Amino acid sequence: MERVGTSRKSNRMKNYLAKFIEEPTKENFLLVRNDIVSDENYNPYSKDWDQLTDLLDAEKYEEAIEFSTVNLFLSPRAHLYKQYAYEKLGNQNYADIEGMIAHRIMDGIEMTGDGTIENPYLVTSIIDESDMLMRWDENFFSQSLKHSNNKSFDIITTVSGKEYYFDITDCYKSLEKNRGSNNRIDLMKEIETLLEEKPTKKWWEFWK
Repeated sequence: MERVGTSRKSNRMKNYLAKFIEEPTKENFLLVRNDIVSDENYNPYSKDWDQLTDLLDAEKYEEAIEFSTVNLFLSPRAHLYKQYAYEKLGNQNYADIEGMIAHRIMDGIEMTGDGTIENPYLVTSIIDESDMLMRWDENFFSQSLKHSNNKSFDIITTVSGKEYYFDITDCYKSLEKNRGSNNRIDLMKEIETLLEEKPTKKWWEFWK
């Protein structure tokens, strides 16, 4: 698997992220995101997050910090995981940087819309939706999938009764490409499973 930082395009991606961190605008956020979704290794349903989790569970903190793929690059959760790893290694300065990047990325997602069908939030992976719900202190209740005008949307209803629209067009296209002829019901079940999963291991408490 190609790691971020091994190609000219990856270096450009890093520069785009640095630009967004320095100047957090919607335009700069989309520069990073567009570079990611156009990458040949982009797969928002990969097992990269699981591998990172396994490294943390095994207390392999240095390896967790080094583990980086295009799919994790703009993931709030991945950066929060690395924040935790740095804290366990006693490096609070780098932990603070990773935490800042994670929350800045969530700021970027919020810049892309307002959660309505007319102006949905734009995410890079389904896991981003779960992270945003936690940021808003919302709990997942149900999910439905909508296709309209060549766009795909996740409609998330929370326990509080609020409804959030997420534009998952790029995620959905990637899933169809990687899973071939799976039918629509299978795709919806996979998405719902990802959203219903909640981190329960003790190291997740650093989010609070």
